Formats: sequence, C-alpha cells, structure tokens
Amino acid sequence: MTNNLHSYRTQEQFDEICDSLINGNFYQAVDGYIEYGFNAQDLRIMVDNTRWVHHNKFIDVEDFYQVIESATKKAAMQKILKQVENFMVG
Repeated sequence: MTNNLHSYRTQEQFDEICDSLINGNFYQAVDGYIEYGFNAQDLRIMVDNTRWVHHNKFIDVEDFYQVIESATKKAAMQKILKQVENFMVG
C-alpha cells in the first residue's frame, strides 16, 4: 500500500479494504483505512454505494464498525507515540 494523493479514498482502495476483510486480514484492512485516509463517513458512503457489499455473506456492517474503531484507536496511539518520540528527541 502506498499513499498516493491522486488516488485518495477511491473505490479501488475501498475494495482492497473489503478484500482484506473477506480474506481474514483484519489488521491489513485497518492499515488500509488509515493509510488511505478514510474516515467513518467515507466508509459509510462507500458501503452505501457499493452494491456487492450489501449482500456479501463474508462481511457485514459490523466488520466495518470494527475497522473504524480499531483504526481510530491505532491512529490515536500512533499520534501519542509520535508526540513522545518528539519530546524525547527534542
């Protein structure tokens, strides 16, 4: 996964997050959510507008809620660690 401003929060990136969930790679889905800059509203819109997700037997809305929650916690922890790192260095 690479962060490319020209392909920011695209359908392809959302599909990649879904594929990770379907394949049981939850933490890869979380990392994609963070790396691609998604937020809860973005994910809701993508879910609402991606028909194949609605009736997929391998993922459901709860999976997306868990991605959002885990990504939010991970991003907050990364921010705290960065602040601590900057404090220790500076």
